[in-house]
Amino acid sequence: MQVHPDPKPRKRLKNKKYLRDVANSPCLVSKEYAGQAHHLRHLSDCGMGLKPDDYFSIPLTPFFHDMAHNKPEEFLKLIGRLEIFGWIFHNLEAYAEDEGWDMSEIYELLVNCFIDWIATREG
Repeated sequence: MQVHPDPKPRKRLKNKKYLRDVANSPCLVSKEYAGQAHHLRHLSDCGMGLKPDDYFSIPLTPFFHDMAHNKPEEFLKLIGRLEIFGWIFHNLEAYAEDEGWDMSEIYELLVNCFIDWIATREG
C-alpha cells in the first residue's frame, strides 16, 4: 500500500491594508471608531494556534475585542452571526480583487464555515 503525505497546507491569505481599513471602520457593536481588527478564529480552517486569514476579521473597539476573546458567548448575544458574516461579505470583494484571490473559493469557504459554526453553536 502506498502512503501519500497530507497535501501542503493552504497558504494564509494576508492583506495589511484590509486589516487597517477594518480597524478604521465603525465597531460592529457600538458603531464607534473601532481601532482594532478582530480575527475570527472559530470560523477559520487554520487550526489551533494559527492566525486565521485576514478576511476573517471584523472591526471592534478594544472593549468589545477583549469581550470577544474572553467572554465569547456574551459577545455573541450582542451581535448576531448574520451581521458578522454580512459585514465580511460586504467588505471583502474589493480587497480580494486587489490580491487576486479566487472569490468563488472564498465565498464557498465562508459559507461552509458559517454552516459549521451554526451547527456547533446550536446542536
